[in-house]
Amino acid sequence: MKCNPLVCFANVYDCQPSIDSFNDLPCDKLRLDYFEYPNQFLEAQKFFLEHKEYTHFVYLAPDLVISKSQFNELKKLCEAWDYDVYGPVANVDLGKYKNKLNCCIKLPTIKWEFRNYRWIQEEARQYFMNAGIMHHNVKFNGLTFCFIKRHILEKYKFSTLPVETDEKPLWETRGGWACDLAFCHYCNYANIDIIVNLKIKLKHLRFIGANQVGKKEPKITFLKYDGNQKHGIKNSSEGEIQSSS
Repeated sequence: MKCNPLVCFANVYDCQPSIDSFNDLPCDKLRLDYFEYPNQFLEAQKFFLEHKEYTHFVYLAPDLVISKSQFNELKKLCEAWDYDVYGPVANVDLGKYKNKLNCCIKLPTIKWEFRNYRWIQEEARQYFMNAGIMHHNVKFNGLTFCFIKRHILEKYKFSTLPVETDEKPLWETRGGWACDLAFCHYCNYANIDIIVNLKIKLKHLRFIGANQVGKKEPKITFLKYDGNQKHGIKNSSEGEIQSSS
C-alpha cells in the first residue's frame, strides 16, 4: 500500500532536539503548539480527516527524537508490510526506566488502582533481534510515532474509550487514562493489531524543558513538503495557518 503520512507534532516544551527532528522529516507535517491536552490530538485528527490525500496519521510526541533515516525506513516498511498500526520502539525515559521500552505485551487496565505498565525490557528486545525477530505484536504502545491507517481514525475519535466506564480521563483527574491508553483499548476492542519494529528505536527525552501550555498562545502550522519547499495553507476552522519559511 502506498504510504502518504501526515506527521503531527504536539509541541509543549519547546524541546529543540524534537523540533529539529520534526523539521527534518521529508513529508507533509502539522505542528500544533501549546494546546491543552487532549486538544492537540483532536485538532490533528480533524485536520487529517479533512485532508483525504493522507493515508496514515503519525503522532510525534513533544519529547521524542527521530532521524530522517529512521523515518524513511519506517515508511518503506509500512508500505511493504501494510499493517494497520505500525511503529518503532523508544525508551520509557532517561532515568529509572531507560532500559525499558514504551510498549507492553499485556494491555494495562483503564482503572487506575489496577493499572500496571509491564514495559518490555531492552534485553528482551536484543534477544528477539538476535533470534531474527524484527516485528512484535503488542497490546500497548505509547503512540510512539505509529503509522495509523486512515480507516481507523474514520471510526475512532481520540480521547474516547470503546466502552462506557466511570473512570475519568487524565485531563479531568490525576491518574486518569490518557489518549494512548484509550487508543490501545480501542484497537484491542476492534481486533486491530499494533505492531512494533524492534530494530528501530527512537530516543525519548521525557519532559525536557518547561511546559509552555498556558504561557504561550496555541497555534497550528502546516508544512507542505515539496523538496526543500514549505508552504502554508488555510484551515476554515482555524483561519490562516502560520507558514514556516
